[in-house]
Formats: sequence, C-alpha cells, structure tokens
Amino acid sequence: MIISKRLETIVGMIESCSVLGDIGCDHAYVSIRALQEKKTGHVIAADVAKGPLETAVRNCREAGVEDSAEFVLSDGLSGLADGCGIECAVIAGMGGILMSRILREAELARFQHLQQLILGPQSDQDLVRKTLLETGIFTIRREKWVFDEGKYYVLLDVRRSLPGTPQEKYSEAQLHYGKHCDPACTDVYLNYLNSRREALYAALESLKKGSPDKNAVKSDGLKKRIELVEEAILQNRREGYDRSFLQE
Repeated sequence: MIISKRLETIVGMIESCSVLGDIGCDHAYVSIRALQEKKTGHVIAADVAKGPLETAVRNCREAGVEDSAEFVLSDGLSGLADGCGIECAVIAGMGGILMSRILREAELARFQHLQQLILGPQSDQDLVRKTLLETGIFTIRREKWVFDEGKYYVLLDVRRSLPGTPQEKYSEAQLHYGKHCDPACTDVYLNYLNSRREALYAALESLKKGSPDKNAVKSDGLKKRIELVEEAILQNRREGYDRSFLQE
C-alpha cells in the first residue's frame, strides 16, 4: 500500500501504544500502516459518515488487519467510550475550525490513558494551538512540517502535560506559525514562512491597484499578517535557523 508523505510522517510520529484512535479515519490508511508497522496492537477507526467508515472496513479487510481494528460511527471523539483505552489519537485532514470544535467537545480529561495527540490542521492552525493551550491538559512538544504534492502541511505532536506544569506562553505570531519546529524540518518550515510572506506581499500589492478607500480594511489586515510572519522568521533566525534563501 502506497501512502502520501504526509501520512507516512504521521505514522512515524506515533509512539508505540496499545490502542490508537484514528479520528476522521476516512480510508483508514493511517490505521493500516500503524498496525503493519507494529506501532499499535489495536485501532479504533472513527468517522462521522457511514461511507468513509465502510471504505475503512473494506481497506482493513483487504490489508489483513481487520481483526485488530474496530470501527465506530462518531463525530470526532464524542462517540468513543470513556474506557476505550486509547493512548494516542490521530486527528488530521480537516480544517482547524472543525478540529478545534472536536477538541473542545471531546472532554479530553475523560480519556485517562490518552498520552499523545497527533494533529494535522489544514487551516486556522492558530485556533488549534489556542484551543490546546486552553485545555490545560496537553502541550505541543514539536511540530513537523511536510511539503507533499505541492502543499505545505504542519503536524503537531501533542503530549499530556505533567501535573503542576505551568501553561506555556505563546505570542500571536507563535499561535499562527508555531513555536517548536522539529530541527529536521527546518528547511521546509522556513520555505513555508517565506512563501507565506511572498503571497501576503503580492496580495497587498494587488490591493494597491484598486480603490484605496474600499480596500483600506483589507490592507490593514494584510499588513498585520505580514508583521506576524516577519516576526516568525526573525524568531527562527535568532534560534539559529537562518538560511540564505530567505529574502531580505
């Protein structure tokens, strides 16, 4: 079974666990590969729609891992029982607004064995990071950046905080662009920041060709977003991640 670089990276981030929750499992490729690579002995594959769940069942049967998987019709984690025993949950392939809602409604504290979350928000990453901080239960240990089929993806490796651990502080720029980039992904990460800066400047230049009065609010918004990405680039330069391909 051939899977994307993004999904391969997700599987590689999974710490060995007894029970893995594949939330929004879709085709269940992550579930299958995790079982094949002995990352886990049992998978709970959950999806909100019957169609994808039926596909997941079929794919697991064809891969010969059906006996090590159970399939649950669930909106996020809400349909999973408190005592299901999941130790790691993968939630990826959806927008950040939906992912944040899933995290808020999951009542994460009820999953006593849950030690790791692997999150792959495809938009609104700042909202996901903010939601995690607000739980007071989990913290982002590292972020992996992947360039796959012409797109940039961020994957958050989230762990349960130790009792008494103070809540980590994030600046606005860090909420939008992250704080704990895995050193192995530095080049991809800085390429992403640079591409975002270029896109924002291009959008700002395009606005200047229109009516100044009509575009004033949009222009201010773009300038604010440029400030944030510039701050993220500067922060990573301070941390020794500077690369010559970053534009001055």
